[in-house]
Amino acid sequence: MLQVLQNHEIDKTLWDNTIRASGHNRPYALSSYLDAVSPGWAAIIAADYTQVMPLPYHTKFGMRYVYQPALCQQMGVYGTETENSAQVAAFLEQAARFSPLIEIAVNSENRIPGKKGLTILRMQVNQSLSLQATYKDLQKKYSVSNKKNVIKAARSGSYIEQTHDASEVIAQIEHIYQPPEKRSRARACIAARALLDQRSLPAYSTYMAYNRTKKNIAGLLLFQFDHCLIPMTFSTVEGRKCAAVFALLDHIIEKYAQRDTTLNFLGSAVPGIQYRNAGFGAVSEQYPFISMRRLPVTLFKA
Repeated sequence: MLQVLQNHEIDKTLWDNTIRASGHNRPYALSSYLDAVSPGWAAIIAADYTQVMPLPYHTKFGMRYVYQPALCQQMGVYGTETENSAQVAAFLEQAARFSPLIEIAVNSENRIPGKKGLTILRMQVNQSLSLQATYKDLQKKYSVSNKKNVIKAARSGSYIEQTHDASEVIAQIEHIYQPPEKRSRARACIAARALLDQRSLPAYSTYMAYNRTKKNIAGLLLFQFDHCLIPMTFSTVEGRKCAAVFALLDHIIEKYAQRDTTLNFLGSAVPGIQYRNAGFGAVSEQYPFISMRRLPVTLFKA
């Protein structure tokens, strides 16, 4: 039997046990992560928390709508038998009773049923790299282009230092990017600040790339979860010319090699970024972004 619980009704210890036992390295559905990026989230829960589905939602015109929070890549059903389309359908039906408008990305394990009113808007791509191998073996999987860019960064005279100022990386991301990407980046920065303020979350670290005159030309903020690393990067015009972000990512791969962790690049719709990530040996997986509507769309327009 499935039931919808409000945030204060959820046993978050049982919830997190289910998420961690799901057999993946994604932190997005952990209770502390959701508390940061979508305060007040609700959930659909099966008996004994064997399966769960987060419901991040807002209220508009007196009605709830379920949405995809920034920096929260994959939602959907977590737990056992999440590839069972009938089970996923039961959760989605319960979600539709909770909210007349749902637009979320479910996780790659979920099998989406054919269902009236349910549309797969697009297939999104995530890219991740297991870091269990040695750095030398990981390097062997770099593309020729990525190897050249790492060498290019070194020959430019740029160098990397670990810092303790995550706010500087976030501020640079907000400053550098222009529309239309600026809006999505701004939302990601708000979510990143919320994660940094969430004391129950794991560690983070920051790295800056400087040129010969000690000018900051690129940076990387790295969120560190149980078995998952999530980077956010920026690069100035000069940093792009000398491939500084390639050097930063190579530095992270070297530092965390031979650990039971995954570097999650978060994926991107930008072909050049996908190409760069794949050049480090990242493996791609697809997951669906779905829409379920039970009321006219016009009711939800701002």
